Amino acid sequence: DGSLESYELRDGLKQLGLECTDEEFDIVMARIDKDGGGDVSLKEFDRALKVAEKLPPKKKDKGPQKKIGLTDEDREEFRQIFCLFKQLCRQRASEASGDNDLELV
Repeated sequence: DGSLESYELRDGLKQLGLECTDEEFDIVMARIDKDGGGDVSLKEFDRALKVAEKLPPKKKDKGPQKKIGLTDEDREEFRQIFCLFKQLCRQRASEASGDNDLELV
């Protein structure tokens, strides 16, 4: 439907190694989900990426530590996920309208 549900976003972040508590995730969602709908649209996600780019890069230090900000690799992976997501949405919309051609972005 053109957006990610909160559980989908949380699963994606977890797969990237960005695990957080329920409280931390609620704070993240409150900052990203500007319309309060409980999901993250492509526009909201893009805004969040731009803010994350301004965060300091993660520090390499001895011992375990949480990631701070997004690396270039993380950002590229998110971009690819959303490009695929957009393609799937367009494909579903064109199938619903009877046009079965998938346009690549």
